[in-house]
Amino acid sequence: MMRELNMIIAILFLVSVSQAGATGSETKIELGKQLFNDPAFAMSTNKKSCNSCHPDGKGIGEVESGDYSNMINRCIVGALKGQVLENDSKEMQAMQAYLNSLVQ
Repeated sequence: MMRELNMIIAILFLVSVSQAGATGSETKIELGKQLFNDPAFAMSTNKKSCNSCHPDGKGIGEVESGDYSNMINRCIVGALKGQVLENDSKEMQAMQAYLNSLVQ
């Protein structure tokens, strides 16, 4: 009886942990989508957003490693006239998650 109870508790724990991970990933993607469409993203000094040049993610090719950080920062500095994002920032992680969701 005790073994069965421990097994049920372990299963419930694993289910709750896996659901929390999915929610975190979905939250990153949603934040990335908001940033992608925000003209003030990355301290942009013009009225452009990522979506201005890449409507609905068009023109964004798949990167083999799934790491878009160089492309993101190039666009921020060039087209948006904004400030570079740190690779480990919440914003960069969200943008990466969103762009990876677009190419899947």
